[in-house]
Amino acid sequence: MRTIVFTMFLMAFAAPAFSQPRFSCDDEPRYCKQVKSCPEACFYLHQCDSYKKDRDHDNKPCENVCKRTCTKAEMRKNTSIQN
Repeated sequence: MRTIVFTMFLMAFAAPAFSQPRFSCDDEPRYCKQVKSCPEACFYLHQCDSYKKDRDHDNKPCENVCKRTCTKAEMRKNTSIQN
């Protein structure tokens, strides 16, 4: 019984924390005010070549949401995330 409860707990709470966010160039928001997170902004900037997300070219896309530069992992092309 404990194993079942523990497994259900892991499925409900732990799995979403370890899953990678899924973004798609097909669903790219038009404006930065529609972007919800820094990883999302970095994805659109580097994966979708959406350079209007970084108007001053400082590698900080959508500065209303993302106050830092994108990490090297976020800058790599990753076609497995895209549709």
